Amino acid sequence: MKRYKRSGEYDKALAEIQNATQMISGYQEALLNETLPFALRLHTADIYTQQGRYADAQNILLNMQSEAELHKQKAYLAYVLIALGVLAQEQEQWELARDYYERALRVSKEYKLLGAEGRSQGHLADTYLHEGNASYASYLLQEAIPKINTSGDMELSSYFVGRLGESFIMQGKTADGQHLLGRALRIAEQMEYRYYQIRWRMALGLEAMREGLYDEAHRLLTTVLAQLSVQPHKDPEKTVIVLCRLCKVCLRLNDIPATLDYSRQATEFSEGISKKSRLMLTVVLGVVARTVHDYPTAIAHLQTAFDDGYLEHQWTEGEFSSVEALRNLAVAYTEIGDYSSARATFDKALNYAEKADDPLDVAAVQRDIGIFYMRQKQLDEALKVWASALRIYESRGQYARAARLYCDIAHFRKQNGQFKRAIQDYQMALQILSSVNDIETRGVILANTAIAFVDYGDMETVDSFFVESVQIAAQLGDQLAEATRRGNYGWFLCITGKLDRALDMLEYALRLSEQVGAKMQGAIQTDNIGLVYDEKGMYEKAVYFHATAWEKLVGSNDLHWRGVVSANLGNSLVSLGKYDEARQLLDVALESGRQEADSEVIARAMMGLVRLNMVQSAPDDLHLLLDEAQTHAEKTHSRRLIGDLYALRSRYEATYGDMDKARSAWNDAREMFRLLLSPLADATPAWLSG
Repeated sequence: MKRYKRSGEYDKALAEIQNATQMISGYQEALLNETLPFALRLHTADIYTQQGRYADAQNILLNMQSEAELHKQKAYLAYVLIALGVLAQEQEQWELARDYYERALRVSKEYKLLGAEGRSQGHLADTYLHEGNASYASYLLQEAIPKINTSGDMELSSYFVGRLGESFIMQGKTADGQHLLGRALRIAEQMEYRYYQIRWRMALGLEAMREGLYDEAHRLLTTVLAQLSVQPHKDPEKTVIVLCRLCKVCLRLNDIPATLDYSRQATEFSEGISKKSRLMLTVVLGVVARTVHDYPTAIAHLQTAFDDGYLEHQWTEGEFSSVEALRNLAVAYTEIGDYSSARATFDKALNYAEKADDPLDVAAVQRDIGIFYMRQKQLDEALKVWASALRIYESRGQYARAARLYCDIAHFRKQNGQFKRAIQDYQMALQILSSVNDIETRGVILANTAIAFVDYGDMETVDSFFVESVQIAAQLGDQLAEATRRGNYGWFLCITGKLDRALDMLEYALRLSEQVGAKMQGAIQTDNIGLVYDEKGMYEKAVYFHATAWEKLVGSNDLHWRGVVSANLGNSLVSLGKYDEARQLLDVALESGRQEADSEVIARAMMGLVRLNMVQSAPDDLHLLLDEAQTHAEKTHSRRLIGDLYALRSRYEATYGDMDKARSAWNDAREMFRLLLSPLADATPAWLSG
């Protein structure tokens, strides 16, 4: 019977109890209240409590209490009172539970019932832990555990050792507490007690999440999920909690497919769960939707959770805090352009973070507010809040977060034309990296810096940064980061003329992006494959991939990439001789670029139109279009784009008879290609070879 009970096979355990009861029913009536039948009834009540059959458990226990009091069976009475306390505790009736435990403790001490005394003290500690008095709870548990061990009453040994661990953690004795949780788990495994195995694995998983050990948390929680799945007695409440925690863990690990799968499973198990667990699930669904850029769905879920009281609850590290949930809602509002709602939500998040006296949460909100300002092209306001966030990170030794924020700042400075300052910020991030023992952050910094240094650094260093950042992502099993970094490295290989390697890298990146559901990255990588085929002169394939990228961006709000892809497709169509289609796409790209003041899109579109007009009847003012394209290309500081512009100018001048200007422009182009270590630097174009 105990084996079935400990494995969670409650129906089989109850059947065994029934068989045992029938076997002894032929004995004299007096024996029915002796040790064996008493223990069987106590186990029955305990199983009913575990199953949530509280009324059935109460009926048994109250009858047993009456019998024990009638026959003055003090040992039995102590254990019945403890069981009644547990029953009350399971129903959140904490004062009633304490009353039962204290009565049981008095009886146990009076009659020197060592095992019952240990149980009473251990469960009494539960009530003190509930009210936050971890110090006194620790005292009670340290008194209780030796008594239980000495008496041979080992049924709850795992439970009380684990509770002692939790009390230590509440007092800040984290290492000691985690050690005890591990010991409690080992005891449960030795006893094959599935209920406590699940409990302590969940607790250790929570501790792993608290310390950012997400691989370890994933291992523990997936084991719990497997154990829950084979239990005959299903526990949808606990299953949903585990699935929601796995969603958070997988988001931290950038495993988007697993996150989506776990969130789907959690929804399937959600029927009949408590209101609090439903709130938790609703927020998880909102955060997941925000992560995959489904902003309307994210807003709907998160706002529903807040309307239903999410902010009124206390949440563990396993769930998203109120500040995290508010940040996600504010970001979703920002991304759809509802800046008024976004600002109000950010203010609320900041207020919660300040009330909780959590500077790191304050800094995280400030980081997001900076991006909120950048979406509205308010760089000065963004820099103010970012400076405040940096002060918090640096004053608290959070150098990894500071380095990442410097990268964000550099990225937005670059977008706004502050190229020298952007490089300084990237260099600051690299400098901080030397004092950070964080491989994930190292990968992030190297990946971002590599892209920036393509236009400012030496190519050997840039190449090494790309390679190491890809290796780090692969080492960490971060498929989203690996897909993104391989895609960026493939682009770098393309613009530096290493076309076969570029194609291999981009195709690998695209497969990874498709596996993890990274639609935007997949579209960019598809477009870059088109650029490789442009470089190879295989224009039909180039058009296919650019057009596929264009289709992937349908419905996207990212006007920059839609403009870039439109211009690239237009340029390929010019090369293929499909001039009408090309002009339509290039005009669309140019209009979009002008509306967004996006110099890269404007330059690419104008260069395509110059090429188009050169093969058709060129207007008299074509040189003005070329001049404007050059102005915008130079604004981007992109070596490859500027090199391509100078090459186009060389071709233009040669076409219209000024060979000196053509050679001069090609020399300018060659210098850009030389900086990129591109084989184009050693080439002589056909228009100059004659």
